[in-house]
Amino acid sequence: MAFQLPEFNLECAVCFDEGGVPGTLKETAMCNLAYGRRGLASLYATPSGDPTLVWVYAEILLPSGTDVQDSSFGGSPDWLEVPLFTGRWFRVAYVDLVGAGFPNEHVLCLAYKSLTWTPPLGSIYSGTVARKEWKGRPHVRT
Repeated sequence: MAFQLPEFNLECAVCFDEGGVPGTLKETAMCNLAYGRRGLASLYATPSGDPTLVWVYAEILLPSGTDVQDSSFGGSPDWLEVPLFTGRWFRVAYVDLVGAGFPNEHVLCLAYKSLTWTPPLGSIYSGTVARKEWKGRPHVRT
């Protein structure tokens, strides 16, 4: 069976880092949020350098060409809000292309849960998450 392009079933916000918090919106994109499906050797890391703080990575899959960056690009890593308008923020730790040059090419973004999530999270499928203005700016779909 050939590898297939992942289904991008959620919309997310990709934002610049501004002083350790999400800043200016770079773009919105469709994505796929998964935990541990890629069989990576380690899904754990210590982003602060403190071995007593262990984070579990989320795997966020994005269409090829999505402008999301980790610190290897020479700046602060981006932030992702997945799904859009839920307040579920992830800090980007690692970005790479999967299936580069093949029809199933897409972006793999390893990110860790960050900031404070306000319960209840609500179901992202039932429509209980209300649409709202993002950081005071209206959301514009292209």
